[in-house]
Amino acid sequence: MRIIFLYWLLILADAVSAQSSVDQNRIHQLSPISITSEEFKLADLPDGRQPLVTIDSLPDSPHLELSAVIRVAAPPALVWDILVDCREALKYVPDIRECEVLQSGVDLQGNVFDITRHRIKPYFFLPGVNSIFRANYYRPHQIEFYRQGGDLEFFRGNWRFFEIDANETLLHYQATVDLHKRLSPQSELRTLRRNLPKMLKRLRRQAETADQE
Repeated sequence: MRIIFLYWLLILADAVSAQSSVDQNRIHQLSPISITSEEFKLADLPDGRQPLVTIDSLPDSPHLELSAVIRVAAPPALVWDILVDCREALKYVPDIRECEVLQSGVDLQGNVFDITRHRIKPYFFLPGVNSIFRANYYRPHQIEFYRQGGDLEFFRGNWRFFEIDANETLLHYQATVDLHKRLSPQSELRTLRRNLPKMLKRLRRQAETADQE
């Protein structure tokens, strides 16, 4: 299996639906992961096609908390397959140059995992950034990932998948990441603010196009 780890797009998301008519109890039934009523209020977005993205710095810490959530008009299984495929990552992740799966296997608990390397090069005048991470797959509800090596000091997070109906997915991502030392905090934040919405829209387009084929 393959997962995209979005170096610039690590996100801590509040799970939301993009339409207020979605029933909260139905979402609880579809996933073992609970969604709070406060998170569910974010379903009432004025434009359900726009991703919800936030980036927060932590006081007295180099860590950033990043969040995004988006509604995708495609089945959760299809969205999952795109997210875990390195070849698909190269099509829509901003600034990614390489995606390589270093190891795949099953751990002692029977969980499938990958160890993957991403190479990111956001600026031509800077050397590329390597991120090596492990992704644990809990299909169909969740993908967890955490740092195994590379240039990032720290990152950990997860993707969560919520079925709105048979052909619509609420995709929820959360992560905490330490700023990369080669860029200033201001440059890092500018890059994230630009690339987060761009990536989510590309991801949605990729999934929805594949669903029509």
